[in-house]
Amino acid sequence: MDRRLLRLGPVRHYATVLAGSAVLAAILIVGQAVSLATLLTGFTTNAALTCLAFVVLRGAHGAVAGAVAGRATARVKAHLRAELLGAATARGPGWLGGQRAGELATLAGRGVDGLDGYLSSYLPQVFLAVTVPLATLGWLAFTDLTSAIVVGVTLPLIPVFGVLVGKQTGARTKHQWHLLQRLGGHFLDTVIGLPTLRTFGAERSQVRRVRAMADAYRVATMRTLRLAFLSALVLELVATVSVALVAVPVGLRLLDGKLTLAAALVVLLLAPEAYLPLRALGTKFHASQEGLAASAEIFKVLDAAPVPPVRAAPRLPDARFAGLVFDRVEVRYGDVMALRDLTLEVMHGDRVALVGPSGGGKSTLLSLVLGFVTPASGRVLVDGADLADLDLTAWRARLAWMPQRPHLFAGTVTDNIRLGAPPGASGASPDSSGALSGLPGSASGLPGAASGLPGAAPDSSGAASGLSGAPRPLNRKYQHSPWLDQDVVDAAVAADADAFIRALPQGYDTDLGRHGLSSGQRQRLAMARAFLRRDTADLLLLDEPTARLDAASEAAVIDAAARLAADRTALLVAHRPALLSIATRVVEIKDGVASAVVAA
Repeated sequence: MDRRLLRLGPVRHYATVLAGSAVLAAILIVGQAVSLATLLTGFTTNAALTCLAFVVLRGAHGAVAGAVAGRATARVKAHLRAELLGAATARGPGWLGGQRAGELATLAGRGVDGLDGYLSSYLPQVFLAVTVPLATLGWLAFTDLTSAIVVGVTLPLIPVFGVLVGKQTGARTKHQWHLLQRLGGHFLDTVIGLPTLRTFGAERSQVRRVRAMADAYRVATMRTLRLAFLSALVLELVATVSVALVAVPVGLRLLDGKLTLAAALVVLLLAPEAYLPLRALGTKFHASQEGLAASAEIFKVLDAAPVPPVRAAPRLPDARFAGLVFDRVEVRYGDVMALRDLTLEVMHGDRVALVGPSGGGKSTLLSLVLGFVTPASGRVLVDGADLADLDLTAWRARLAWMPQRPHLFAGTVTDNIRLGAPPGASGASPDSSGALSGLPGSASGLPGAASGLPGAAPDSSGAASGLSGAPRPLNRKYQHSPWLDQDVVDAAVAADADAFIRALPQGYDTDLGRHGLSSGQRQRLAMARAFLRRDTADLLLLDEPTARLDAASEAAVIDAAARLAADRTALLVAHRPALLSIATRVVEIKDGVASAVVAA
């Protein structure tokens, strides 16, 4: 049993219910055996009614226990999945960027679902395996001490054989789960990269590789099943022989007159019941192993990196933004030094262009401002206050961010642009249909999906944070969308995106999960998200907005960025000279160190 799993609140409550249920089940089993033995030795109406009552109660108890187990399992899975998604969101894009999307998706889906066998079957059986043998042994000792001694001596044989076989099963199941994780992760990566594979003619080799991984998983699964069937045979054999060791002496003593018929019937009815829970526990152990292997991986994810401590009373940033200071900041990714002894001051109204070679630390600097990464040493000061002491939710609400690779969710154009709306703004939430939702009320996914819960961090793909507030009725003004938000249209016009949006099949109602966009169009939608925050954002963050764009798209994005950055404080990551025209000064960041400031 996984102790970490048992520490979860819903599991502790479930375990308490199971303990009471197991005690009741033991009482009903003993009562049914005794009442049936009484009925068989001498029929009376009271004996028949008592026996019938125990049979009905035992059946009803089994049905209720199954229903309770099903509901409790669903609650525990929902809790664990929420913990997993919450931990991934809390650790931010820096941590998610080092994970394989397919493996995380498999873990959050099939992995959590694999706990069904453990929670609904194995865990209830553990409690039954404790209470029922003890109850039957106690009653057998009261009825026939000799039979109780035989049962007590042979009972441990079942768990002993179960442990011997279970060690092999656990190792093989872990291997099987790792193969499934690799298969799921590699398959998703292959599907995402299929255009590239086809371009280089490498799709057939990947098909062969996926087929080989699927075959390896099939072989591992069949080996595990073979061992499970073998262990079931062993446990059945041990239980059958043990019951025979009890039944034969009972029959001989009954013939000799040393044992009454009622006592003999009670012993013969209770002896199989004593072995049954342990035998069933061994069988259900195999069904629980996939879930246990997955839970171990889930807790590895939850414990993979330290979560920044939550301060009891974080400070709110000052209402008037005066400037940003990086004070001898150092950032590490493992053994890699991303920023070293970085000192930089950004005053109110500055538009600072960050230039330098790829991998120099420019995007890391923006991640610092967003609170996605924590400096190993040094401080980031906002109006003189340490960013680590500020309420990050309130701070991010005052930022407008455009990442290198904006992510567009499988929803309408309107919904995707509205993700950039300030927290608390009318219509800031995704639509109630859940087009952008991984869970009710959120825009969550794995990895790098922004949470729709109030105050969640932005994702690495560029979805803005803090989606809160109730949806508002939208205007019926535009021909493409009867429920079109005027603010969304204004933002799209400002970002030079309105024309191509209206040219889409359903205009602002076009489902981007079914209709692809070019790089330039995606960048302009991301720019529209930023424009939604222009009136509330104190600081604009643009991370290579013109990367991978043609000349026409670059010109459109630069023009929109110039309008967006006007009279604003901005940090601009630039690799192309065109973006430098927006900046008031230029800072080169190379090998994590900021060079002297150069006039723009």
